[in-house]
Amino acid sequence: MTRNVGLEALDPDQAELGDLLAWHAFAMAVRKAEKPDREAIPFDGWVADLRLPDAGYGPREFWGVRRDGEFLATVQVYLLEGENDQVARTSITVAPGWRRAGVGTAVLHLLPLLEARGRTVVEGWDVPVPAGYRVVEWSGEVPEELVGSFARALTAMRDAPIGESGVVFPVWTAVGVREAEAELRASGIGRRGVLAVNEATGEVAALTLLDFYPTLPSRGVQRDTVVVPSERGRGLGLCVKARMLRWLREQRPEIDRVHTGTGSDNEHMIRINHLLGYRTPQVSVAVNAKISDLHSARPQF
Repeated sequence: MTRNVGLEALDPDQAELGDLLAWHAFAMAVRKAEKPDREAIPFDGWVADLRLPDAGYGPREFWGVRRDGEFLATVQVYLLEGENDQVARTSITVAPGWRRAGVGTAVLHLLPLLEARGRTVVEGWDVPVPAGYRVVEWSGEVPEELVGSFARALTAMRDAPIGESGVVFPVWTAVGVREAEAELRASGIGRRGVLAVNEATGEVAALTLLDFYPTLPSRGVQRDTVVVPSERGRGLGLCVKARMLRWLREQRPEIDRVHTGTGSDNEHMIRINHLLGYRTPQVSVAVNAKISDLHSARPQF
């Protein structure tokens, strides 16, 4: 990092116009880098949204990391209340050109301040999108221009570690994807998807799916998460699952629990799940045998 970098408190209600303009420029640069297909938010509307309190999360504070007046990163902190009054929920955003440059570590200077507020745990779900990829989020149907690539990526589930299970994951096609979506709609099941797309190839590199059942109004059911073999090792699985949970907290606050299942051999996905806050309340054992081998075990009546 260069010199003249400082961490400072930000107040959307009291900040001077110049600070708000610099803050807005930073936020829009991040938005363009992560979501190039979306338009910038006009300054006045952005400020109005920034000043709106988020009910249910407790007091909120903003902090900025700046170099010579230019924002390099911002931090949003919620001081949770009630049974979570020991938690500081944080969201750290770093400018695209300053990622992996140590800027995020400047936020560690907040730790004494958070401890002074009685916080013993810092929790954050923001995971940056790796360079060279963009995130696409959708509900109901995979975007038409990506459905073929999505099918190919979903087929990569065939090499997921599932022990000695007799289940074989299918080979997906675009037609099969659309048929499955139609079945979900007919059953009243909602689906949300997050994709990581390789910008150079235009192909889906990773995906995760979450379903919502009308009979489970307060719960989400995590479905497939897969990274295609050639794209592994870049943090894409963690990226798409974290983005899904962030959307869930922001847009579906009535969902208070997400269920998922992972093969015990899939240590990588188990690690990702635990990083995101999942817990393992139970372990199930699947057994299988050929029907022909079980005939001799039938009781004789």
